[in-house]
Amino acid sequence: MGEKEEIKKKEKEKEVEFVSEDVMELRGVLSAVSEFLKDLGPMVKEILDTVLSAIDGAKLGEETGAFYKQLIEAGMDPEHAKRLTEKFLEKKLSFMDLSSLISEAIKGGKKIKVLKKLKREGEEEEEEEKEED
Repeated sequence: MGEKEEIKKKEKEKEVEFVSEDVMELRGVLSAVSEFLKDLGPMVKEILDTVLSAIDGAKLGEETGAFYKQLIEAGMDPEHAKRLTEKFLEKKLSFMDLSSLISEAIKGGKKIKVLKKLKREGEEEEEEEKEED
């Protein structure tokens, strides 16, 4: 083997060492991140459960009814008050959907694709309704 070939061989060995060190360092970082995410998941789930428990069906019904009643008492047209109340309820429910979506993502996210599909279908229906009006 010539001198140039030996130099190239040594350079390749050094490159392999550097790559191996980088790979080991990256593994360490990814392992730490993975552990952090595992620890973070239960905490986020607990927070979401607390938020969702505060939004129970009875309370949501009371809030929605009170919202509608206030609009009517303020002199708003009942049909317009109904539409605003429906939007109010949709926003409240979308918050609950968002919370459950985040919870699902933490658990593994199997329902996320289904929820995205349902959202797209709902948006398409809204577009069709707007076109009909």
